[in-house]
Amino acid sequence: MSESAAERLLDAAIELFAELGYDGVSTGAVAKAAGMTQSMVHYYFGSKATLWEAAVERVMRRRGGSFEIRQQDLQDIDPLSRLKVIIRRFVAANAADPDLTRILIHEGISRSPRLRWLAERFMRPGYLLFNRAIQDAIDAGMVRDLPPRDVTNIIVGASTLTFSLSALLAEVYDDEDALAPDVDRLSDTLIDILLSGLAVPRSDRTG
Repeated sequence: MSESAAERLLDAAIELFAELGYDGVSTGAVAKAAGMTQSMVHYYFGSKATLWEAAVERVMRRRGGSFEIRQQDLQDIDPLSRLKVIIRRFVAANAADPDLTRILIHEGISRSPRLRWLAERFMRPGYLLFNRAIQDAIDAGMVRDLPPRDVTNIIVGASTLTFSLSALLAEVYDDEDALAPDVDRLSDTLIDILLSGLAVPRSDRTG
């Protein structure tokens, strides 16, 4: 019973922190969204700061299930194929749960102890995974020698904002399908542009 109550509070907190940011959320609002009293929040988590950390931990546990990269999945493929696998799984993870990106957008506006905790505990390993995969492909002569960090930032931006800003895209394109983008199509387009470029080869141009 107690675990279920705590999980309900965490799920309510995740939704509110993703929508409103840390400063825009109170423990009373979380309790109300979960159908509980404010005292229950303090009973299980003590403070809003602890609740926020527990909510992020819950998001990351969910993320681990959709962005699980096992070494045996990658060991027998070349560096370029390895990079493609990581990109596809990352896009799928963000499509499945955009709440993490929305929380990061709120936190990334200014440097804070919360942002430092997020970066050190969760974000840095993921960024380094991409950096290493890109550098391996560079070392193998399979992609151009560009700064891995810049390439990683481009991949992360394209893989996250499409889903976290889906409501905006639906308004821009007047297309409700933008609220649930085609994950495979986005992955294919991102990989194609990243690895082949956007310009049509001169020999293939018409006119």
